[in-house]
Amino acid sequence: ARVTKLDPDQLVLMVDTDLGIACNEKEIVESYRSISQDSGARIVFSAESCVMGCNERCDEIPKVPKWVTTHDPQFKDVRQFMHLEDGVELDGPVHINSLNSGGIIAPAALMLRMYKKVIEVFEWDAGRDLPTDQHLYYYYWLNNTQLVTLDYQMKIFSNLCDMDTDRLLDKTKDGSVMNNLSRRKTCIIHFNAESKQNAESVSRIFGEKTWNILEPVTQPDPVSSPSG
Repeated sequence: ARVTKLDPDQLVLMVDTDLGIACNEKEIVESYRSISQDSGARIVFSAESCVMGCNERCDEIPKVPKWVTTHDPQFKDVRQFMHLEDGVELDGPVHINSLNSGGIIAPAALMLRMYKKVIEVFEWDAGRDLPTDQHLYYYYWLNNTQLVTLDYQMKIFSNLCDMDTDRLLDKTKDGSVMNNLSRRKTCIIHFNAESKQNAESVSRIFGEKTWNILEPVTQPDPVSSPSG
């Protein structure tokens, strides 16, 4: 059924289709509330590293905010979890600090306000300088850092661009997926960029389920749709 009206505070989750869901709705909402409480922001984008060509605006990215390292003192350099081509070396630490538009969660009213602004910028730019939708969201984030934050700790989203899936993720006995970087179970696994080609790792995580359908690894508990 088509949704025609939402409560302004109702949480909305927007995701790409090249992903798998490894938790239930209640866990996603709890993780969102944790991020929002720690950061003070109400729009949360998924996050990834900013190397190896996944993004083009690395020089403009805000530094990892203090609330992340305050609540997660072991916030890690991710190089040990990355997939690097032979001969490639990275100069200095790498963090999950770059916006990825393949996952967004926010109250409906704020989501709508953001989309209106993004469309306005797109129509003004006419595609000349912002070649992808991700660049449009970057523009919004960089101009609204009090309202928008990233899932730096991968509490909700695990983006696999540049990452070694076998090092980063493990499937637990209860069917959940453990993110070894964030040291916690992850909810949404996004097989973006070249990670789509890693069929063996996808099969290891999801078994017979394919990665491009929105089905949970374990059946979610029935929960109502709580507001933000």
